Amino acid sequence: MRINALLCTFAFQLAKSQKITHYTTTYKQNKYNTKIMTKQELVRAISHETGIDQPTALASVEALMNIIKETMANGENVYLRGFGTFNLKKRAAKTARNITKKETIIVPEHYIPAFKPCPEFQSRVAEVKEVKE
Repeated sequence: MRINALLCTFAFQLAKSQKITHYTTTYKQNKYNTKIMTKQELVRAISHETGIDQPTALASVEALMNIIKETMANGENVYLRGFGTFNLKKRAAKTARNITKKETIIVPEHYIPAFKPCPEFQSRVAEVKEVKE
């Protein structure tokens, strides 16, 4: 699927930027007790890096996420050069157990969303010495 030129350029520039300036100190804790960047913080960072206002950055992020979700829901993969590929992985049918009801359930064959980062992305992440607490 072709993403419109504005979103494609936005995603490419975000992926190609060498370093996003970290100007926020508030992070949300996840269940693994590590800090994560929320959508709101991502919008602030995009607004700060590009100079566009936050509502426009939010609309761009929302549109990008919606396009990726809709494309994958239609059975297509999304490739963003310099960032990675959002693809669908097939899971085979299997039997499972519901231990509370003590019954066997057959889980049908289905697809799950997955992300495969590009080599440049992988190498940048491999340089991380520790996850910030």
